[in-house]
This record gives sequence, structure tokens and C-alpha cells, in this order.
Amino acid sequence: MLAQMAVDEIRQDLFGRQADFGLQNLSLLEKNYDASFPSSYLHQVLLSRISPLWYEVSVLSVVVHRATLLVIDLDQRKEMLRTMNALPTIKTASLFQGVSPAGLERLASSARLRTYGPGDAIVSETAPVRSFYVVLTGQVKLYKSSADGKEQTLYLLGPGEPFGLCTALAVESFPANATALQESVLLILPGPDVELVAMKEPVLLLNVVQVLSRRLKESMSLVESLALFEIPQRLAAFLLHDITRNAKTARRRVVLPTTHRELAKIIGATPEALSRALKKLAAEGILAVQGRVISILDHNGLKEIAEEGRRHTPP
Repeated sequence: MLAQMAVDEIRQDLFGRQADFGLQNLSLLEKNYDASFPSSYLHQVLLSRISPLWYEVSVLSVVVHRATLLVIDLDQRKEMLRTMNALPTIKTASLFQGVSPAGLERLASSARLRTYGPGDAIVSETAPVRSFYVVLTGQVKLYKSSADGKEQTLYLLGPGEPFGLCTALAVESFPANATALQESVLLILPGPDVELVAMKEPVLLLNVVQVLSRRLKESMSLVESLALFEIPQRLAAFLLHDITRNAKTARRRVVLPTTHRELAKIIGATPEALSRALKKLAAEGILAVQGRVISILDHNGLKEIAEEGRRHTPP
């Protein structure tokens, strides 16, 4: 609709300018040439020589002018839409709870929404990034990798979960790799803008500290599990954590948000070792596996297996 309006306006403008120019130059020629020249001849000269040239110049200048205005208008509309789209998301994100409306609008004005496909790299380890990321839809994996290609998954992040907190407020390299496991939409906020808002809104810093504290606790549990537990205990601990985290305790079901191969990376096992652990727990009546759905049949038994590693941990 906007493009058609611009085209109609160009057409009207061109016809008007061509007519005005023709009348002006016809009058000029009649004054400077012998009166014996018939007016019709002057009109023919005007139309055959001058008018086509002016028409081409008019087309070029007016089209460029209108196109420039159109691009500027579209850019302004995109900027408005981007802010409008980001603001509701920022308002509902737990990371920004308690921030004033003015602070939220400031964050939304610089926010970007970006979509990543499955397997797309979001940010690589050691990259100099100063941004906050919030997962809106999909799933993102944070992981470390070695030179020989081994991976250790650190976190699986779903909708509403932020990452990049430790580098957004400091000039440091990113501490891990981030990759989309599913098609994911991310909200990206420049670190300097977040820092400016945080200086006026201490509640934002408190929210960041709370997220980092929870992540630290999860990291310590991961280190303990990898270093001290056997694979069945690691698997049991992961399932219990997922049930608690997603408030599905009453349902006793875990729907894996990723493949068994990715789950193996999380608990630090090979896919074959994970398969054996699942079969062992299923044979003991602890759980039942159906594709990506794991049903917990004996919650207390699963809890005992998870705590078994701690009972055998040296003081």
C-alpha cells in the first residue's frame, strides 16, 4: 500500500512538472525567436527536443527523492515495530521484573530480535561479546569443547532464560559456546545499554545476581556429578533436577527437550553408556522410556539412586 501511494504521487508530480516546464519554455522561445515561426512549430520543437530530456531528468530525480523518503519511512516503521515487539517481551521476562517503565522502554529501544535455526552458532567461546541474550522460543545449549572435539554441555536454556550475563557488564570473552538446538528466537540487548539502565535501576543488578547464584549452584552440582558419581547416579540426578525445575513432580514424567545424544553430553557419558543406564533403571522398575518421554515409576527409588553417590563420596 505504501509503495503504491509513492508510485501514484511520483506519476502526478511528473505530469505536473512536465506541463509547467513546457509552458515556461514555450513562452521563452516565443520571445526570443522571430514571430514568423508558427506556435505549432515551437510546440513541436519543445516536445521533440526539450520535453523528453526533462522528462528523463524528472523521472530520475523524483524517483530517487521518493525512494529515499520511502526507505527512511520504512526504516522508521521497522524501528517502531522492533521497539513495540521487544517491549512486551522485556516486561514479562523475570530478569527485568521491578524495572521502571522508563527503564524498560530504554532497553526495548536498543533490543534486537533474531531467529536461529537448529545447529546455528549464536556465539563462540572466547568471542568478545557484550550482550545480554534472552531465549524467547526454542532451546539453546551452552557447552565447552576440547581440541579433540569432545563436548560437555553446561546448560540447556528454554524460553525466558537469559545468558551472557557475565560478559554483558564486563569487557571479557564469552566463557562458552552457545548453539541453537531448535529453531529459536532470541532477544539481544547491548551490554552498554543494560549497564546504563542498571546504574539507575539497582533491582536489575539484584535480578542478575540471583540468576548467577542459581547458575553457580547448578555448576557445582554438575562438577560433583561428573567427578564423583557413576552414570546411573548422574542420570537419576538429572531427571530429579528436571522434574523439580519444570514443576512436573506430580506428573512424574520428563519430556526430554533434546536427543539422547545431547542428554549423554549433559551427564558426561557416551550414548552407549546412557542407553545401558536407561535399560538398567527400566529393568529395576524405576522408570519407563518411550522415545523422548521418560516416565518416573518409582520416585523414591530414583531419589535413592541419586543419593547413593553422595553416600559413597569421601568426606
